[in-house]
Amino acid sequence: MKNRQMMEQSILDSVLCVMVKPCNAKEMRSTLSQLGVMDKTKKTTTYGQVVVIPITEIAFKHFTNASRTCPNQNVDDSLIYVCITCGKISQINQEATSANQSCQCIQFKSCGSLNNITFHVAKIPLEKIRKKQLSPSQRLEDVLLLIFDNKNIPIDDDMKEKFPKNWEIHGDLVLFPSHCFNNDIWDSMTVEDWQKVLAAVGGKRLARSRGGVHSDGFRTPNVELLLGESGWVQHIDNGIRYSFDITKCMFSSGNITEKIRVANMKCDGETIVDLYAGIGYFTLPYLVHANAAFVHACEWNPNAIAALKRNLVLNKVQDRCTVYEGDNRQTCPSEVADRVNLGLIPSSGEGWPVACKALKKKGGILHIHGNVTSPPAGKNSSRLPQSMSPFVPESNALIDNTLAIETDVQMTESSLSCAFSVGHLEDKNLPSCNPENVPTKKAIPTCNLSNTSSRVANVKGQTSVDTSAHSSNDCHRLPDKKNSQQQSWQNWSYEVSQQIRQLCIEIKGGDWSTHVLHIERVKSYAPHIDHVVVDLECRPIKPDKTS
Repeated sequence: MKNRQMMEQSILDSVLCVMVKPCNAKEMRSTLSQLGVMDKTKKTTTYGQVVVIPITEIAFKHFTNASRTCPNQNVDDSLIYVCITCGKISQINQEATSANQSCQCIQFKSCGSLNNITFHVAKIPLEKIRKKQLSPSQRLEDVLLLIFDNKNIPIDDDMKEKFPKNWEIHGDLVLFPSHCFNNDIWDSMTVEDWQKVLAAVGGKRLARSRGGVHSDGFRTPNVELLLGESGWVQHIDNGIRYSFDITKCMFSSGNITEKIRVANMKCDGETIVDLYAGIGYFTLPYLVHANAAFVHACEWNPNAIAALKRNLVLNKVQDRCTVYEGDNRQTCPSEVADRVNLGLIPSSGEGWPVACKALKKKGGILHIHGNVTSPPAGKNSSRLPQSMSPFVPESNALIDNTLAIETDVQMTESSLSCAFSVGHLEDKNLPSCNPENVPTKKAIPTCNLSNTSSRVANVKGQTSVDTSAHSSNDCHRLPDKKNSQQQSWQNWSYEVSQQIRQLCIEIKGGDWSTHVLHIERVKSYAPHIDHVVVDLECRPIKPDKTS
């Protein structure tokens, strides 16, 4: 009895391997790999005079047709040999093992031949085989191959290529991307199969994306929960806790740079209106880090509203925020905001009149998001269209502290601090000038750039260009490398500033001036399309009492 227990433990503490001569090891590894029977969790190693290649139990169905003409000569009598027909051990130790573990074949054969390479199959002591560190995707591939093999579903290389190579991790929930599950083979997966998958990738809950969004007007993600009772997850970004139901709300990790930028703004004492609040992407940074006095958050998706209210409590800022449920064109308060955030892409245009109405009478700052298309490099001019040619004052005079024209144009790969305003310079007693290609007072407002200096600095230290004394036509030329892209951002911002100024005049009355403070690239949305934010200052222009 004691011998049997020791033998059974020895079997449990051993690794199933194919043994070949060193000169045949590379070719045999290739053959076993093509058959999909290598145990990738363990390393190939040497054992005495042979090379041992760890294999899985699946291998025996391929060994059934292996040639057995080779002599059944053991490599090492101390090893536990395995029959290549039934996958069980030799009857030599039958007295020390149970019947279901030993070979019952008429002739025990542990030796075979694949591609004219002679091999033996044996159990090698575990301590002789080093474990191989596998990536999560490799572990998942092994598990899936075993699952489909047990279902007798053949997997070719093309199907294997579509196995998940990466996935999203939301706390203890793993979300697989949609492109991995387009084949009908996935319909055969059971709860037990998904549990094996979850064990391979880690986590306690499992979900998969079905691709796209539902046509419910709220862009609800098409996500299926495979394992778990709830889709609620939590993220921590920049010290802020975001909670949401992954099957009902989308989470954009790509706008983290903009959330950090908002968090670094100094909004002490300010009142903010967030027109497209969602689950609190920007509402929370304004409250938690930027120290805004109060935020009016507008949102119409009931699932996002539930998450937003939950997140306000999680971050202990619920007393400094009011949530307005429904269409912000009807719910947004008027004349309360020092700043308005319009974080909607591809365009927040429908919210521009609402934003202008929400600004205080003294004006404020709009943070306008949008997708900007840039033509390929060399496809357009590096200059503004003629209708947008800048008015260049003869002196370095500034409008005033609130509408000062920037004397520098600072650019990086992701941002552009611009130097133009839209308004009437003569109202501020600046030198008058009205070139033929600049619209008159009653036409489209002028774009004003200072030509005192133009500095281009790459924050990554790649390039630094400093030029001065440009002509009025060259003062806005951009560096060739980012010329097309950044010129498109600038043109878009100019158009936005014109339209916002006109809306302020129509909605709030009187004359207004708009000034582009900064342009920020958040992320690439698609080829030649960038998610961009323009910081636009809007102020009423007081009439000249002397005139």
